[in-house]
Parts: sequence; structure tokens; C-alpha cells
Amino acid sequence: MERASQSELLWAYAITRDEYAKRLNEKSLLKAEDLEFIRDRIFELINRGEANIHDPKEEQRLQAVVEKYLYPEVDYISLTDIARRFYSENPSYVIHSWLRSRNTIAFLDQWERENNPNFDEQAF
Repeated sequence: MERASQSELLWAYAITRDEYAKRLNEKSLLKAEDLEFIRDRIFELINRGEANIHDPKEEQRLQAVVEKYLYPEVDYISLTDIARRFYSENPSYVIHSWLRSRNTIAFLDQWERENNPNFDEQAF
């Protein structure tokens, strides 16, 4: 790999890793120590010239894929759409049953505490 290409790759890695780490942290998809291991491994592969580097012609396609996951357009989940997959005639029954569960309420409480800075615990 040319030195200039390697420098560009390292530059791109340095810029995107913080956004990527931030997004994974927000989604609670990866433990911090696992993320550090992955970051270090990718960095080592790039430095040794062993990383699978994409063809520049594919840059736009890859950029679109990255943006899709880093900046999703839809930032909500529709419980009704999910429930329809299980019981299309009456999805409200599925949601009603789910909300009756004590575990569901505990999950929602925990999720709100972690993800909603304006969460009013007394109102919950």
C-alpha cells in the first residue's frame, strides 16, 4: 500500500472511530473493553498493511452503508408494526399483554433512566 493511501486510511480511521464508538455506546451494543480491543486490532491491521481496504470506486456505496447505521433516519421503533408480525388481526392484544408484564415495566423504567435525561422518576 502506498504511504499516502495508508495515511489517508489512518486519518479516516482516527476521525470515524470516535463517532462509531459513540454510536455503539449509545446503543449499548458493545462493552467498552471489547470496543477498545476491536479498535486496537483494526489499527494494527492497517499499520501492518493487512487490512482489507476497499476499492476507491466503492467509496460512495460504503459511505451510504456507514451513514445508514451511524445516522439512521428512523429513530423510533413501532411496537404496533412488531406486534402485527405476530398477530396481524389484533396487534393491540399483543402490546396489551406485553405491557402487563412486571419485567416489561422494569425494563422500560431502566431504559428511561439510561436514555432519557428528562425522565421524571416520580411520574413513572
